[in-house]
Amino acid sequence: MFDNVGAKLMVIAKVFFWILAIGSAIGAIVFWVAAGNSRYQSGTYTALGFVSLIVGVLVAWLSSLGLYAFGQLVDDGQHTRAKVESIYEKMAAAERNERIEKSAQSANRSTSRPVFNDDLPSL
Repeated sequence: MFDNVGAKLMVIAKVFFWILAIGSAIGAIVFWVAAGNSRYQSGTYTALGFVSLIVGVLVAWLSSLGLYAFGQLVDDGQHTRAKVESIYEKMAAAERNERIEKSAQSANRSTSRPVFNDDLPSL
């Protein structure tokens, strides 16, 4: 339910846009039908139909734009977090490997040659 929230917000923004755009088209059709049935001011209803269509689609686009942008921001943040976590895991693995190599080298140095009395510090 809460996985991949950014993509879900983008889909909701698209659905919201289409609902508002279709609503403005229906509103324009209602004005045009009213213009055909009206004896008076048919030009006003026709103009209101075009204004409803153009302004309605523009408002639908602008109102869904913010939600879509926020969804994209969330999605990009999730991708960035996943990349940073993979880099962190690679760095931690490299650090562990480096420690293992150093301990193996120090173990090899201590056992690679015998200790003689000449190597010991004198008192």
